[in-house]
Amino acid sequence: GVDASGSRSLGTTAVAGRQNGAEGPIVLGTETMIKADEQGTHRPVSPTSPAVTDAYLRALALALRVHEKGTGEHAERTCALATRVALELGVRDVSKVRQVAVLHDIGKLAVPRSILHKPGRLSAPEWRAVRRHPAVGADLLESIAGFGPVRAAILAHHERFDGRGYPSGLAGTEIPVEARLICVVDAYDAMTNERPYQSALSHAEAIERLNLGAGTQFDPAMLEAVEDALSRNLAPRPTVHPLV
Repeated sequence: GVDASGSRSLGTTAVAGRQNGAEGPIVLGTETMIKADEQGTHRPVSPTSPAVTDAYLRALALALRVHEKGTGEHAERTCALATRVALELGVRDVSKVRQVAVLHDIGKLAVPRSILHKPGRLSAPEWRAVRRHPAVGADLLESIAGFGPVRAAILAHHERFDGRGYPSGLAGTEIPVEARLICVVDAYDAMTNERPYQSALSHAEAIERLNLGAGTQFDPAMLEAVEDALSRNLAPRPTVHPLV
């Protein structure tokens, strides 16, 4: 897990299930990955194989849900909508969008629940702790094989199209395309679901607020794509294919 100071540690997690036709757990560690087959023999598994990457994704998503249920559910809804929009846009690597959507808030493992659940205004130190979560998430994923390609987008998902975001002040197409998409979907989902510090907005109210940020907070092209998907009711319900 990750403690509140921002330090990180990864233990070993076993995820049961069928992977590429073989039963048995994949042992998740940062150095060794072993898969057991039906006869109980073990063989090395490439740390960057799709099966292992997916097992890591599910384990991390579960860890986030256990740490803070609302954040975990938010990640699932974000994944559902972002994946649909990426497919509609013809994004080449939809699996990368899915990974970024699921893991964009993984750095909140370092944010105490007391802050995430606080109904009132955050203090300056609390706000700094929250603002660190993109960097903490990117640092966490640096230690896990297979997630190198998504680290830049995780780090950048709170950048703004006008360059006034954080942590690096990137602007326009300097921001990875996955982050520009997640930025819109993240904001929409946050606004339309109840939070400890705010009531849920209606769809229409959320769209109005999103449009106010077109070209400043949000990439106008990504905003249009998300709104088109929502208007056609194409976003699948995340409960149909639960992540974990």
